[in-house]
Amino acid sequence: GLLMYFAESDLRPFFDMISEEFRGGEMLFEMLAPLLVGRSRHHDTVKMTGGAVEFKWGLGNCRELETWNDHIRFMGEWNYFDFHKERWRYLRWLALIPAFRNGFNNRIVHLSFV
Repeated sequence: GLLMYFAESDLRPFFDMISEEFRGGEMLFEMLAPLLVGRSRHHDTVKMTGGAVEFKWGLGNCRELETWNDHIRFMGEWNYFDFHKERWRYLRWLALIPAFRNGFNNRIVHLSFV
């Protein structure tokens, strides 16, 4: 839950650096749903900062990260709807709609650096 607070222009050099320094390594991180970018004022805890904190980054297609650097490989992602389906109750049916599943829900992304 950290990368969402940085602009893409800040993250590209970061991914360049870690892909060079950690060849053979892997990374898991939370990807903000793209429709939530710029909407931190609606988040129950972030809105308490009075606008000092903003959601700045989230991708709809995490495979796009492979285009950022030749050493980045997309390994997979897990949507929050994939787990604990009993918790989601009737909302779990929304996970069947791709636009909702990918646009409104955070994911865990798995990358490797080759």
